Amino acid sequence: MIDLCKLPYHGRRYAGTSSAGRTAGGFPTFLSTNSTNKSDAALVRKDIDDILQDIHGYGGNPDLILTTPWNQRKINDFYEDFIQTERSEAIGGNFIQVLMNPITGKNIDVIVDRNCPSGHLYILDSPKIAYYPFDPFFYEDLGKTGDADKGQIVGEYGFVVQAEKHHGYIYGISTTS
Repeated sequence: MIDLCKLPYHGRRYAGTSSAGRTAGGFPTFLSTNSTNKSDAALVRKDIDDILQDIHGYGGNPDLILTTPWNQRKINDFYEDFIQTERSEAIGGNFIQVLMNPITGKNIDVIVDRNCPSGHLYILDSPKIAYYPFDPFFYEDLGKTGDADKGQIVGEYGFVVQAEKHHGYIYGISTTS
């Protein structure tokens, strides 16, 4: 399951041989059009808005941002002055969970994923990404005969991305500024 959770970020498509298994590709395999390399520069709000505009130009309508804790903190800072709150002496800080797309007005969920590589932020049209179960998980006995009671969980899954230009990502983001 852990490998499956890491697949979108670290998956590299490989057809397989008699000595090495097949592997599914992830975002790095499928996404190339709407990408920005920050070259270790700080993430700014304009970076996200530019990718959203590019995606809109290709007909996409993203609804999900997957990112790291550092980038979540940066997003919180971008919108700090735009938050309306009720007075409370017991709560401090802010946490942005949803952004409004500045082009379409659609809400975009912001989710921190501990498997997301450092310095990366993915902007996705979630109905167009999925795991594909070639062989869904099942339990298999290891001792086919005798009284062995050990087994393993087996399954084979792929990862698919439709409409590559409806997604985007930013990478090489500084994690110190």
